[in-house]
Amino acid sequence: MKKSFKSGFVAILGCPNAGKSTLLNKLVGEKISIVTYKPQTTRNKIAGILTTEDYQIVFLDTPGILNGKDELSLYMQKGYESARKDTDIVVYLIDGEKPLSKRDVSYLDTFKKSDKLIIAVNKTDSADKETVIPILSDLNRYNDIAKLIVPISARTGENCDILLNKIISLLKLGEQFYEADALTDKSERFIVSEIIREKILLNYEQEIPYGVSVVVNKFQTMDNGVLDIDCDIIVEKQSHKKIIIGKDGAALKKFAEKARLDIEKFLSGKVFLTLFVKVKENWKDNIVLLKDIGYDKKNI
Repeated sequence: MKKSFKSGFVAILGCPNAGKSTLLNKLVGEKISIVTYKPQTTRNKIAGILTTEDYQIVFLDTPGILNGKDELSLYMQKGYESARKDTDIVVYLIDGEKPLSKRDVSYLDTFKKSDKLIIAVNKTDSADKETVIPILSDLNRYNDIAKLIVPISARTGENCDILLNKIISLLKLGEQFYEADALTDKSERFIVSEIIREKILLNYEQEIPYGVSVVVNKFQTMDNGVLDIDCDIIVEKQSHKKIIIGKDGAALKKFAEKARLDIEKFLSGKVFLTLFVKVKENWKDNIVLLKDIGYDKKNI
C-alpha cells in the first residue's frame, strides 16, 4: 500500500426519493443498492466500496429522513443517525425536482463549520431549471459550512466526477478497510433478498405498500452447480398476499422471473428460485420478528 494512500467513510444522506441509492451505485460503478420510486425503499445502512491504487472510499447509503413511530421506522432512523455520526464526510442529497423543503433546511442547519459537508442537488437531467436555480440560490446560506455545493444527475452521471474529486480531496491518509475487490459489506444473501424486494415494489406499483420484506431461507449450491434459493415474502395482510400471487400464481411467476434474471446477473451463475408468500400482521412493530428478518438495532 502506498504511503500516500487515503481512505474514509462517506455518508449519503437526504430525504426519501432524493436519489441516494442511485448515487451510491453510480459512484461505485456497480448496482449495490436497490432503486425504486417508492419512499423507504432503502431500510438498511448499506456500504458501497470504491477502491483504487490511491484511495478507498466506503460510501454509506442510508434510509431517508423520516418520522415514523413503528419499530421498523425506528430501526431505519438509527441507521441514518449512525451514518451521520460515524463518517468522515457527509454528502447531503437534495431532490432537484422539488423546492427546497423545510426538512432539508432543518437538517442542514444542524451542521457546523467544522463538519465536512458536501451538498448535491440531484436530478438535473429531469428537473426544470426554474426549480433548480432557486434551490441553488437558497443554498448560498451554507457557503461557509459546505465544502461544495453542486448540481448533479446521479442517473446520467452529470457532475458526479466533480463530486467524487471533492470527496477524494477531503480524505485523509489512512488504511484500507476492505479487500481491494470488495464492493459492499453486505452478504450475497442480503443482496438477493433486496433484489426480490425491489422487484415487488416495482411490479406492484401502488397496490402493495412498503410493508413487505423478504427472508432468505435456503442458499445452497446443488450438485449440478445451480444455486438453490428459497425465500419467504412477508406481507401484513391477506389481501396483499392475494395481490402478490395473482390469479393462478401468474403475478408471482412474472416478478419472480425478473428477480431470478437479476440475481443470476449479480451472482454470475444459474439460479433456481422458489418464493413463498406469508402473512405476518403488524410485523413492522414485532421486535422479535424484525430481528429474525434482519432488522436488529443492536447490529447497526
